Amino acid sequence: KKSLQLCQSMAELRRLPVQGLVAGKGAGDDDDSVVLATLKDLNDTVETLRPKEEMISGSLSEVGDLGGGRHATSSVYGRALMVVKRKMRLLQAVEDYESEVRKVMLQFDDISKELVSGALTDPPKKVVGIKKFITSHTHPDGDPADAPKGDFEFFATSFKLPVK
Repeated sequence: KKSLQLCQSMAELRRLPVQGLVAGKGAGDDDDSVVLATLKDLNDTVETLRPKEEMISGSLSEVGDLGGGRHATSSVYGRALMVVKRKMRLLQAVEDYESEVRKVMLQFDDISKELVSGALTDPPKKVVGIKKFITSHTHPDGDPADAPKGDFEFFATSFKLPVK
């Protein structure tokens, strides 16, 4: 009975709904499709990635509970989950930073007057470090989907957002 449940859970994992994973493909069509699609998607937000994370995590948990944690399909989706979580952390940092910069920009007139009058000697740190922030959150070679993934654990903890 447990073997049958495992087979059914593995089949469900391979056939996670196309919506929210990879447009135009069933997830099992290409082992790397979820990873590559997540890396290449320029329209992701934390909120659009959250359902992917929950879907993959829930399916992996069920498969793991039934003893299929070391199955190849489980490993592929474990990698996909690592990528989704990393991208969510990066995007959250970008969203938080953008919010802070917007707050500063709303005070632009007051800050400009204070700078001109000498009451403020330096501009706000958030706006001075924009280029540094962008550099620290964008992948150095352009597209992380093209980066070497031989040491996947290293890749999944070090890739950054696409340059575009």
